[in-house]
Amino acid sequence: MQRQRIFPGKLDAILPLFGLCRQTRLGLNDMTKKKVERLAQGASRLLFGAGFAFCLVFGLIPPLVFGIWNSGVVALLLAALVFLLLLQIWKALSSSLRRGIALLLLFLLAAAGTLSVRMVRQGWFSPPPPGTNLPVVVLGGGIRGDRPSLMLARRLQTAALYLKENPEAICVVSGGQGKDEEYPEAQVMAAYLEELGVSSRRIWQETNSSNTRENLYLTQQLLGDTLPDLREIVVVTDGFHQLRAAFYAADVGLKAYSIPSPTPWALLPSYWLREWMALSAAWVTVNLANG
Repeated sequence: MQRQRIFPGKLDAILPLFGLCRQTRLGLNDMTKKKVERLAQGASRLLFGAGFAFCLVFGLIPPLVFGIWNSGVVALLLAALVFLLLLQIWKALSSSLRRGIALLLLFLLAAAGTLSVRMVRQGWFSPPPPGTNLPVVVLGGGIRGDRPSLMLARRLQTAALYLKENPEAICVVSGGQGKDEEYPEAQVMAAYLEELGVSSRRIWQETNSSNTRENLYLTQQLLGDTLPDLREIVVVTDGFHQLRAAFYAADVGLKAYSIPSPTPWALLPSYWLREWMALSAAWVTVNLANG
Protein backbone atom coordinates (compact mmCIF):
# COMPACT_ATOMS: atom_id res chain seq x y z
CA MET A 1 0.00 0.00 0.00
CA GLN A 2 1.49 3.35 -1.05
CA ARG A 3 2.23 5.75 1.80
CA GLN A 4 0.39 9.01 1.47
CA ARG A 5 2.53 12.14 1.66
CA ILE A 6 1.64 14.73 4.25
CA PHE A 7 1.01 18.20 2.84
CA PRO A 8 2.16 17.23 -0.65
CA GLY A 9 1.50 20.58 -2.19
CA LYS A 10 3.49 22.58 0.38
CA LEU A 11 6.47 20.20 0.34
CA ASP A 12 6.66 20.31 -3.43
CA ALA A 13 6.79 24.09 -3.21
CA ILE A 14 9.48 24.22 -0.46
CA LEU A 15 12.01 21.75 -1.92
CA PRO A 16 12.95 23.93 -4.91
CA LEU A 17 13.57 26.81 -2.49
CA PHE A 18 16.16 24.72 -0.61
CA GLY A 19 17.94 24.00 -3.87
CA LEU A 20 17.88 27.66 -4.86
CA CYS A 21 19.30 28.70 -1.46
CA ARG A 22 22.12 26.15 -1.80
CA GLN A 23 23.03 27.35 -5.26
CA THR A 24 22.93 30.96 -4.09
CA ARG A 25 25.21 30.14 -1.13
CA LEU A 26 27.70 28.36 -3.38
CA GLY A 27 27.63 31.28 -5.77
CA LEU A 28 28.26 33.76 -2.97
CA ASN A 29 31.14 31.60 -1.68
CA ASP A 30 32.72 31.62 -5.13
CA MET A 31 32.26 35.39 -5.40
CA THR A 32 33.75 35.91 -1.94
CA LYS A 33 36.72 33.67 -2.73
CA LYS A 34 37.40 35.53 -5.97
CA LYS A 35 37.12 38.87 -4.21
CA VAL A 36 39.55 37.77 -1.51
CA GLU A 37 41.97 36.52 -4.15
CA ARG A 38 41.80 39.87 -5.99
CA LEU A 39 42.40 41.75 -2.74
CA ALA A 40 45.36 39.49 -1.89
CA GLN A 41 46.83 40.00 -5.35
CA GLY A 42 46.46 43.76 -5.03
CA ALA A 43 47.99 43.80 -1.54
CA SER A 44 50.93 41.65 -2.64
CA ARG A 45 51.64 43.91 -5.62
CA LEU A 46 51.48 46.96 -3.37
CA LEU A 47 53.84 45.44 -0.78
CA PHE A 48 56.31 44.15 -3.36
CA GLY A 49 56.22 47.45 -5.21
CA ALA A 50 56.85 49.41 -2.00
CA GLY A 51 59.66 47.02 -1.02
CA PHE A 52 61.27 47.38 -4.44
CA ALA A 53 61.11 51.19 -4.34
CA PHE A 54 62.45 51.40 -0.76
CA CYS A 55 65.35 49.02 -1.35
CA LEU A 56 66.28 50.59 -4.68
CA VAL A 57 66.26 54.19 -3.38
CA PHE A 58 68.18 53.50 -0.18
CA GLY A 59 70.50 51.11 -1.98
CA LEU A 60 71.50 53.76 -4.52
CA ILE A 61 71.80 56.80 -2.25
CA PRO A 62 74.94 55.67 -0.34
CA PRO A 63 77.12 55.02 -3.43
CA LEU A 64 75.74 57.82 -5.60
CA VAL A 65 75.53 60.58 -2.98
CA PHE A 66 78.06 59.60 -0.30
CA GLY A 67 80.44 57.34 -2.26
CA ILE A 68 79.83 54.48 0.20
CA TRP A 69 79.73 50.81 -0.77
CA ASN A 70 79.21 48.16 1.87
CA SER A 71 77.46 44.82 2.34
CA GLY A 72 74.27 46.61 3.39
CA VAL A 73 74.13 48.46 0.06
CA VAL A 74 74.64 45.21 -1.86
CA ALA A 75 71.94 43.48 0.22
CA LEU A 76 69.46 46.30 -0.43
CA LEU A 77 70.04 46.18 -4.19
CA LEU A 78 69.67 42.39 -4.21
CA ALA A 79 66.46 42.71 -2.18
CA ALA A 80 65.17 45.22 -4.75
CA LEU A 81 65.75 42.66 -7.51
CA VAL A 82 63.95 39.97 -5.49
CA PHE A 83 60.94 42.24 -4.91
CA LEU A 84 60.87 43.13 -8.62
CA LEU A 85 60.95 39.45 -9.57
CA LEU A 86 58.14 38.61 -7.15
CA LEU A 87 56.14 41.52 -8.50
CA GLN A 88 56.36 40.05 -12.00
CA ILE A 89 55.79 36.34 -11.28
CA TRP A 90 53.60 36.33 -8.15
CA LYS A 91 50.33 35.80 -10.02
CA ALA A 92 51.76 32.87 -11.98
CA LEU A 93 52.96 31.00 -8.89
CA SER A 94 50.92 28.20 -7.38
CA SER A 95 48.97 28.95 -4.22
CA SER A 96 51.13 26.59 -2.14
CA LEU A 97 54.33 28.28 -3.33
CA ARG A 98 52.87 31.71 -2.62
CA ARG A 99 52.00 30.60 0.92
CA GLY A 100 55.53 29.27 1.44
CA ILE A 101 57.11 32.53 0.26
CA ALA A 102 54.70 34.55 2.40
CA LEU A 103 55.55 32.48 5.50
CA LEU A 104 59.28 32.91 4.83
CA LEU A 105 58.89 36.67 4.46
CA LEU A 106 56.85 36.84 7.67
CA PHE A 107 59.53 34.87 9.53
CA LEU A 108 62.28 37.17 8.25
CA LEU A 109 60.20 40.21 9.14
CA ALA A 110 59.60 38.93 12.69
CA ALA A 111 63.30 38.14 13.18
CA ALA A 112 64.36 41.53 11.83
CA GLY A 113 61.80 43.29 14.00
CA THR A 114 62.95 41.50 17.15
CA LEU A 115 66.59 42.31 16.43
CA SER A 116 65.74 45.92 15.60
CA VAL A 117 63.96 46.40 18.93
CA ARG A 118 67.10 45.27 20.74
CA MET A 119 69.26 47.55 18.59
CA VAL A 120 67.06 50.55 19.35
CA ARG A 121 66.94 49.79 23.08
CA GLN A 122 70.72 49.48 23.37
CA GLY A 123 71.51 52.30 20.97
CA TRP A 124 69.19 55.01 22.20
CA PHE A 125 67.80 53.92 25.57
CA SER A 126 70.88 52.77 27.51
CA PRO A 127 72.52 56.03 28.63
CA PRO A 128 75.19 56.12 31.35
CA PRO A 129 74.16 57.10 34.89
CA PRO A 130 74.69 60.86 35.34
CA GLY A 131 77.78 62.06 37.14
CA THR A 132 79.62 58.72 37.18
CA ASN A 133 82.60 59.83 35.05
CA LEU A 134 82.91 56.38 33.50
CA PRO A 135 85.64 55.89 30.88
CA VAL A 136 84.35 56.53 27.38
CA VAL A 137 85.45 54.40 24.44
CA VAL A 138 85.19 55.84 20.93
CA LEU A 139 85.15 53.22 18.18
CA GLY A 140 87.02 53.92 14.97
CA GLY A 141 85.17 54.58 11.74
CA GLY A 142 87.68 55.38 9.00
CA ILE A 143 90.06 58.25 8.28
CA ARG A 144 90.89 60.34 5.21
CA GLY A 145 94.58 61.11 5.29
CA ASP A 146 95.18 62.74 8.67
CA ARG A 147 91.52 63.65 9.21
CA PRO A 148 88.64 61.55 10.52
CA SER A 149 85.86 60.53 8.15
CA LEU A 150 82.55 62.34 8.56
CA MET A 151 81.14 59.38 10.50
CA LEU A 152 84.16 59.25 12.80
CA ALA A 153 84.12 63.03 13.29
CA ARG A 154 80.52 62.83 14.51
CA ARG A 155 81.51 60.13 17.00
CA LEU A 156 84.39 62.24 18.30
CA GLN A 157 82.21 65.34 18.61
CA THR A 158 79.71 63.31 20.61
CA ALA A 159 82.49 62.02 22.86
CA ALA A 160 83.83 65.56 23.40
CA LEU A 161 80.45 66.64 24.75
CA TYR A 162 80.45 63.73 27.22
CA LEU A 163 84.00 64.57 28.33
CA LYS A 164 83.01 68.18 28.86
CA GLU A 165 80.08 67.13 31.06
CA ASN A 166 82.24 64.57 32.93
CA PRO A 167 85.57 66.35 33.56
CA GLU A 168 87.13 63.43 35.45
CA ALA A 169 86.42 60.83 32.77
CA ILE A 170 89.13 59.48 30.51
CA CYS A 171 88.71 58.62 26.85
CA VAL A 172 89.99 55.62 24.90
CA VAL A 173 90.14 56.12 21.15
CA SER A 174 90.23 52.71 19.52
CA GLY A 175 91.32 51.98 15.97
CA GLY A 176 94.33 50.52 14.19
CA GLN A 177 95.90 51.33 10.85
CA GLY A 178 94.20 49.97 7.75
CA LYS A 179 96.03 48.94 4.59
CA ASP A 180 94.98 52.13 2.82
CA GLU A 181 95.55 54.43 5.80
CA GLU A 182 98.68 56.47 6.52
CA TYR A 183 98.21 56.58 10.29
CA PRO A 184 96.51 54.52 12.99
CA GLU A 185 92.95 55.72 13.39
CA ALA A 186 93.46 56.24 17.12
CA GLN A 187 96.25 58.74 16.45
CA VAL A 188 94.05 60.81 14.14
CA MET A 189 91.15 60.54 16.60
CA ALA A 190 93.29 61.79 19.49
CA ALA A 191 94.49 64.77 17.47
CA TYR A 192 90.91 65.67 16.52
CA LEU A 193 89.75 65.47 20.14
CA GLU A 194 92.56 67.85 21.12
CA GLU A 195 91.28 70.27 18.46
CA LEU A 196 87.89 70.04 20.18
CA GLY A 197 89.49 71.10 23.48
CA VAL A 198 90.06 67.75 25.18
CA SER A 199 93.35 67.54 27.09
CA SER A 200 95.82 64.97 25.75
CA ARG A 201 96.24 63.68 29.32
CA ARG A 202 92.68 62.36 29.21
CA ILE A 203 93.10 60.53 25.89
CA TRP A 204 94.38 56.97 25.73
CA GLN A 205 95.15 55.42 22.35
CA GLU A 206 94.46 51.81 21.37
CA THR A 207 96.16 51.51 17.97
CA ASN A 208 96.11 47.79 17.10
CA SER A 209 92.46 46.84 16.55
CA SER A 210 90.98 46.16 13.12
CA ASN A 211 87.33 45.43 13.95
CA THR A 212 84.70 45.94 16.64
CA ARG A 213 85.57 42.80 18.57
CA GLU A 214 89.24 43.81 18.77
CA ASN A 215 88.19 47.36 19.72
CA LEU A 216 86.57 46.10 22.90
CA TYR A 217 89.01 43.27 23.65
CA LEU A 218 92.13 45.45 23.39
CA THR A 219 90.45 48.36 25.17
CA GLN A 220 89.63 46.08 28.11
CA GLN A 221 93.30 45.05 28.27
CA LEU A 222 94.44 48.67 28.11
CA LEU A 223 92.06 49.84 30.84
CA GLY A 224 92.47 46.71 32.96
CA ASP A 225 96.16 47.38 33.52
CA THR A 226 95.35 50.66 35.28
CA LEU A 227 91.76 50.09 36.41
CA PRO A 228 91.58 46.40 37.39
CA ASP A 229 88.19 46.81 39.09
CA LEU A 230 86.56 48.45 36.09
CA ARG A 231 83.25 46.80 35.19
CA GLU A 232 81.40 49.54 33.26
CA ILE A 233 82.25 51.75 30.31
CA VAL A 234 80.52 54.19 27.99
CA VAL A 235 80.68 53.47 24.26
CA VAL A 236 80.38 56.20 21.65
CA THR A 237 79.52 55.00 18.17
CA ASP A 238 76.54 55.20 15.83
CA GLY A 239 73.29 54.04 17.38
CA PHE A 240 72.89 51.07 15.02
CA HIS A 241 76.37 49.86 16.07
CA GLN A 242 75.82 50.00 19.83
CA LEU A 243 74.27 46.55 20.34
CA ARG A 244 77.21 44.77 18.72
CA ALA A 245 79.65 46.85 20.76
CA ALA A 246 77.76 45.97 23.96
CA PHE A 247 77.74 42.29 22.97
CA TYR A 248 81.53 42.24 22.57
CA ALA A 249 81.99 44.30 25.75
CA ALA A 250 79.96 41.76 27.72
CA ASP A 251 82.16 39.01 26.30
CA VAL A 252 85.19 40.61 28.04
CA GLY A 253 83.31 41.27 31.27
CA LEU A 254 82.27 44.89 30.75
CA LYS A 255 78.81 46.45 30.87
CA ALA A 256 78.49 49.03 28.10
CA TYR A 257 76.33 52.13 28.31
CA SER A 258 75.57 53.88 25.05
CA ILE A 259 75.88 57.41 23.74
CA PRO A 260 74.90 57.30 20.05
CA SER A 261 76.40 59.65 17.52
CA PRO A 262 74.07 60.91 14.78
CA THR A 263 73.74 59.01 11.51
CA PRO A 264 72.40 60.61 8.29
CA TRP A 265 68.91 59.19 7.74
CA ALA A 266 69.67 58.35 4.09
CA LEU A 267 72.47 56.00 5.19
CA LEU A 268 70.60 54.35 8.04
CA PRO A 269 68.80 51.58 6.06
CA SER A 270 72.01 50.24 4.49
CA TYR A 271 73.95 50.37 7.76
CA TRP A 272 71.01 48.86 9.64
CA LEU A 273 70.80 45.93 7.24
CA ARG A 274 74.55 45.42 7.38
CA GLU A 275 74.35 45.40 11.17
CA TRP A 276 71.77 42.59 11.12
CA MET A 277 74.31 40.45 9.27
CA ALA A 278 77.20 41.57 11.48
CA LEU A 279 75.25 40.78 14.66
CA SER A 280 74.47 37.27 13.41
CA ALA A 281 78.15 36.73 12.59
CA ALA A 282 79.17 38.12 16.02
CA TRP A 283 76.86 35.72 17.83
CA VAL A 284 78.29 32.75 15.90
CA THR A 285 81.91 33.89 16.35
CA VAL A 286 81.65 34.46 20.11
CA ASN A 287 79.80 31.23 20.78
CA LEU A 288 82.27 29.21 18.73
CA ALA A 289 85.20 30.88 20.47
CA ASN A 290 83.70 30.20 23.92
CA GLY A 291 82.93 26.60 23.10
